[in-house]
Amino acid sequence: VYQSHIRQVLDSGEQYEWELGWEQGDGSSICFLVRGVPEFGSDGKVTSVLVFSRDITERKRMEALLYEREQTFRNLVENAPDIIVRYDTQCRRTYINAAYTQASYRPTLLGKTPMEDWAIPTGPGEAAAFQANLQKVLDSGEPGEWEVRWKNTDGRSACFLLRGVPEFDLKGNVTSVLTFARDISDRLHLEEEMRRQASYDALTGLPNRRMFGDRLHEEIARADRTGKIVALLFIDLDRFKEVNDSLGHEVGDRLLIDAAQRIQHCVRESDAVARLGGDEFVVIVPEVEEAVHLGRIAQAIVDSMVQPFNLDGYMAYISASIGIACYPDDASNEGILVGCADQAMYAAKAQGRNGFSFFTRDMQEQVQHRLLLAHDMYDALQKGQLQVWMQPIVEVATGQVVKAEALLRWLHPQRGMVAPDIFIPVAEETGAIHEIGDWVFREAALTAKRWLEMRAANGLAMVPCQISVNMSPRQFVRANVGESWIEYLREIDLPAERMAIEITEGILLGDQADILGKLSKFREAGIQVALDDFGTGYSAMAYLKRFNIDYLKIDRSFVRDLETDPNDRAIAEAIVVMAHKLGLKVIAEGVETAGQRDMLAAVGCEFIQGFFYARPMPLNEFMEFVRISDTKSMRHSIYG
Repeated sequence: VYQSHIRQVLDSGEQYEWELGWEQGDGSSICFLVRGVPEFGSDGKVTSVLVFSRDITERKRMEALLYEREQTFRNLVENAPDIIVRYDTQCRRTYINAAYTQASYRPTLLGKTPMEDWAIPTGPGEAAAFQANLQKVLDSGEPGEWEVRWKNTDGRSACFLLRGVPEFDLKGNVTSVLTFARDISDRLHLEEEMRRQASYDALTGLPNRRMFGDRLHEEIARADRTGKIVALLFIDLDRFKEVNDSLGHEVGDRLLIDAAQRIQHCVRESDAVARLGGDEFVVIVPEVEEAVHLGRIAQAIVDSMVQPFNLDGYMAYISASIGIACYPDDASNEGILVGCADQAMYAAKAQGRNGFSFFTRDMQEQVQHRLLLAHDMYDALQKGQLQVWMQPIVEVATGQVVKAEALLRWLHPQRGMVAPDIFIPVAEETGAIHEIGDWVFREAALTAKRWLEMRAANGLAMVPCQISVNMSPRQFVRANVGESWIEYLREIDLPAERMAIEITEGILLGDQADILGKLSKFREAGIQVALDDFGTGYSAMAYLKRFNIDYLKIDRSFVRDLETDPNDRAIAEAIVVMAHKLGLKVIAEGVETAGQRDMLAAVGCEFIQGFFYARPMPLNEFMEFVRISDTKSMRHSIYG
């Protein structure tokens, strides 16, 4: 072959190039670029050939590598589910994969920049921002990430998360940008739904407690600037519980929806109506001129509530008790204002319900009543009136009781069983929550130790058992929160992983300093952390990345209507999927039916808590409950 190339130069009288390669003795290949140049005699005929050779082995190796890289690239990306596009140094599109073509979100013309063909459907601003992000990757040589939003041809909003990755030549120069686009529209819709849930009541569509607090704070600040009066109407529906118990929760929910609409029809557009929870509503009335105006609003609401409620064929009859307080006449801040309106509402109930009452200084006597309740509560701890009950939590996969939630109960010698939502706020206000909380944790830890020892004695040492304790935001005020708890676990020789704490989103979103450090103390010791009532507060999810959480507890409000409400099913499933993506496990609260359990199991929820399995029970009953449950599990394991 070499000789034939020489002959070609001799015969043609023209120079010629060819590549010459061979295998060396060590098995490696070598390649030269050979150029044959003719030499001429005085008669103009070719007399000889001058041969120049250059070793191009390394260049050929690099070309082979580049070819292989390009082939690998095409094999990987052509059928990838993500949209993948390559742009050159002028931001021109040089490659699109099949996913881009199938989606057809934009014109697929190669050789065009975003400004040339995106500006038509999206507007120049969106296209310019996209191209600027591309240019930033080209200039910096660093990967970049950004979101692109638009409306599809069918009018639906779409959003993609784009990651731009620079590509380099062999000399390290940026030659192109490879963009990977993933559709995150569903995730953004979920986040938007979570934000809506954070600010609005899911049932009535009214602003919820959080949004009400923000609005009241704003109105009080405005009143301070203008010298105007802000009034608050605190509304409680009379006999609502009777409707709920006799006609069922679905009818009760329908009544709340209708009641919310009636309240809205009685106020001005400038007034703000909110639902605090249950059957409690509030109305913020800004720029009050005279008290008689407030009386007219309250009476209109009272009159509207006594009208019969026709609820899908059921007739329900209720009334409303309303308390009215004003800022700054009755209170110096929003917290006190809510308390005063609440006291006035209770005064309206005491006067026979179905009416309204203005806050008066005589109502301060009710504050004394709360102080007496606080005194009795301190007495209750010393006299053994407080009790810790347990509600079992079942593992879906095995059907075994593997966890339990410790719940505080107060059996008052005169009042009977006092509801936790009555005495726990008093405990928080007075600071008694610290001593009571320490006592609850010790009782729960001793129960966990008994549980662990019982399982070990029955040959079930490998079956997990853990008890969780609720923590109030007030308990995190102490700098040394949790230290005595961790020390107590050492004293009784109980592994810390047998205990967990349950917190609410308010702790993570509040202004209490060093929450992250305080939570870390628990987790470093081995105590796990569960986020309670997830989905009912400000669930923007950003804090889930910042704080180390082990469990999310789906609030019962999403579980209750799982079998009838596709939105609740979608939210519950989305929470489970999101939790698993973040490495968290999920506990569903308020499970009352087999259908709810099966739906939660189908979406991967690990743990179930609710009346379907067991109600809260005293400690001895709990120990007997898990003993019987373990016995049934052992029999099932043996006889299968």
